[in-house]
Amino acid sequence: AMGLTNGQMTGAIDFANVSSTPCVLEGIAVVDLFGAKGATISTSAYTALSTATPVILQPVAGLSSESVSAGHASVEIDWSLYDEAGAGSCPPGLAQAAAIEITVPGGGTVTTSAISPRDGPITFCPPRFGVGAFQPATPAGAGALVPGQYFQATLKVPPTAIVGQALNFQVTVTSVYARPLTFPNGCPAYVVDLGGPGGWSLGKTWYVLNCQPMGAVIAPGASFTFAMVLQIPASAPVGSYSLAWGLDAGDSNNGALNAALKVIAP
Repeated sequence: AMGLTNGQMTGAIDFANVSSTPCVLEGIAVVDLFGAKGATISTSAYTALSTATPVILQPVAGLSSESVSAGHASVEIDWSLYDEAGAGSCPPGLAQAAAIEITVPGGGTVTTSAISPRDGPITFCPPRFGVGAFQPATPAGAGALVPGQYFQATLKVPPTAIVGQALNFQVTVTSVYARPLTFPNGCPAYVVDLGGPGGWSLGKTWYVLNCQPMGAVIAPGASFTFAMVLQIPASAPVGSYSLAWGLDAGDSNNGALNAALKVIAP
């Protein structure tokens, strides 16, 4: 496992074909988490953004060290140790998983310890964690992709807004992944919050991104700009504010963006 930003964590489960014939892995595995005493942890898994192309695994027996990757595939799991909108620790507290059960599409279940020689149990903000599609192993000598880093976003926010009126701003989302991407589970969600003087907050609100203009397949480097509108209540105090925006696309690099602005009287 490794940490990225804002307490976001990512890990991978390796699959190897130890049979004598090729096999195919396709789709999204079902992942269940268990506590130290074997009890199922109540979770809500989301589909981590990833291509779902079938992966053909060759038998690892007989493969050379240069081609052994042809017998391996992996599934990425993403989780968080921090509030997803970047505001603080997990409101319900942290949960800890000591074992993982993986059900492969088409049948077959594997239960494995979540503890490796270098890592402890998976500690995460309940109940959400992400599960990616099966991915082929990186060939020997090739540069590995950064796990979970799919998009980079930027905010364009006006320097001032007016109490009781709409705040119009823009978000540009760029694919920084080295492979084409899709949204197999529908358009992703994003969260918006507006914090002001004296601890005033609009409160975190979740929306669904209108991802239709992005198309069915998102090419590496593709960039899209979205117009956003946030209504500032008439009761909001004037002063300095911070706008937070975060994309929940299932990746591990989705910490909230922040932009400063002033809210003035009409």
